[in-house]
Amino acid sequence: MDNILDGFPITGAACCVVLSQGSTPSEIWTLTRIETLSNSDEGRLASLWRETRGKSIEITTKDLCDALIIATQVIDLDIRSAENPNKELFIEDGELIERRSI
Repeated sequence: MDNILDGFPITGAACCVVLSQGSTPSEIWTLTRIETLSNSDEGRLASLWRETRGKSIEITTKDLCDALIIATQVIDLDIRSAENPNKELFIEDGELIERRSI
């Protein structure tokens, strides 16, 4: 099966598909880094970027996907499940680096 995150660009919608298939809407994630491109001035993505500068935050799958869905490209995303530290998704410079247990 092809990995939806192997294509370029990696979109927020693709990340949401992976997250929704591999977790529950209420699962808590530790978000360490997020940087995206978007055609919208939706404030939630910008807010997440500001909130994670220099620190991590906790966010549910649903809240993360509500923000990510409009991203035309995910440049950086570093998340790890707070409930299962072996479950992670790491995208850097627009490329999938690590996807475990999702």
